[in-house]
Amino acid sequence: MSLSRALLACALLASLAGAAPLPPHLLPIAAAQDGGQGKKKDDGKKEGGKAEGGGKDEGKKEGEGKGGGKREGGGGTAGSPAAEPEKKRLAEGDEAKDLSLPLLEGGSWTPSSAAGKAAVLVFASGFSAESLEALKTLGDAKGRTAKSGAAILGVLRDADEEKARKVVKEKSLSVRIALDPKRKAYDRLARSGLPWTVILDRTGKIVHSASGFDDDAVGRKVEELSKR
Repeated sequence: MSLSRALLACALLASLAGAAPLPPHLLPIAAAQDGGQGKKKDDGKKEGGKAEGGGKDEGKKEGEGKGGGKREGGGGTAGSPAAEPEKKRLAEGDEAKDLSLPLLEGGSWTPSSAAGKAAVLVFASGFSAESLEALKTLGDAKGRTAKSGAAILGVLRDADEEKARKVVKEKSLSVRIALDPKRKAYDRLARSGLPWTVILDRTGKIVHSASGFDDDAVGRKVEELSKR
């Protein structure tokens, strides 16, 4: 410790003890010392405040980073498999080459399965008298449609394999049966009502699509197609 500081310290102690006031020539030094101490305290406060503020800013940035990560993760749903697009509804004049129906006997039926023949599809219900009559007629070898040489298919709508087998057994149906449990084929080819008849030419193009089933009219239509 320097001599001036030692003298100042002694004078301060004496002044505080009431022994003697601080000499005038030491007042500037004491003021300078007090000012220095005050400055150090202020600097300490500033540094502490800055550090605290910096910590808050860093915390905020970190929080923003986490938020950004969350948004990025949420965007990952865009990579989920897209839903299967709804297929086009078909009408007369449209081709139905992509049509595929599961068969009760196993496997699937497609227009190419007709092997160059016209095809008759009759959508029906196992609980409708009119539908069941149409299915029986389709399986009757004496019927005009059955004798036309067309590929014939009865399509049970809203029926799974178990229900379809029960209907075939109880109603003694002999026509070849396909299944449309979720109405996918019906919704593409038909509009409303059962039975619904669809006729495809040998190329898989729809030449007839209408409500109901008329054995004579359908048979005649198929005969006309076979002559082309």
